[in-house]
Amino acid sequence: MALRRRTLAIAATLGAALTTTACGGMFLGAPEATPAGIEAILGHAVNDRSQACLETPTAPPTLSPDSTTDRFKANWARVVAHIQESKKGFKGFGFSYIKASSEVELKSWATSGDTAQAHFTETGTMYLASAASGPSDVPTKYKVKEKATFTRTDRGWALDSLTSDEGDHIPVSTPIFDIAS
Repeated sequence: MALRRRTLAIAATLGAALTTTACGGMFLGAPEATPAGIEAILGHAVNDRSQACLETPTAPPTLSPDSTTDRFKANWARVVAHIQESKKGFKGFGFSYIKASSEVELKSWATSGDTAQAHFTETGTMYLASAASGPSDVPTKYKVKEKATFTRTDRGWALDSLTSDEGDHIPVSTPIFDIAS
């Protein structure tokens, strides 16, 4: 069994190296055990992003500033400003989101030096309210594949970017934006 795993790992590495040479710049990282807390950081990031989409957030931000890079913080500020503008337009049509929740499931973790990538699935639910009929009992649900980039710091791994593998992926009027430059 161990020989089979090692053979598969070597084949995957060679295949990735050949793909990188032929196609350019693929992230080639070594699979390894996911450090403790990575899934929690991702969960906090997507929940904070969902809360930013609500007319009145129902929970305070949970993503620790120590768990993100300065680049992430700068991009986060830009994304929140964009979400606020989108909410104004949405509210102008008489709609707002009043409740949201998100869950993440980590699919893979790979490192290359001081950089790591986590691929994960986000599953979310959002509830809409309209000025005409009030809160809806029917949620908007979504499930998307995403990628997070982490940078190794003296405090451990810090979230550097959060992007969708699927482009504009959420079927809601307030989109969930990528947090990357």
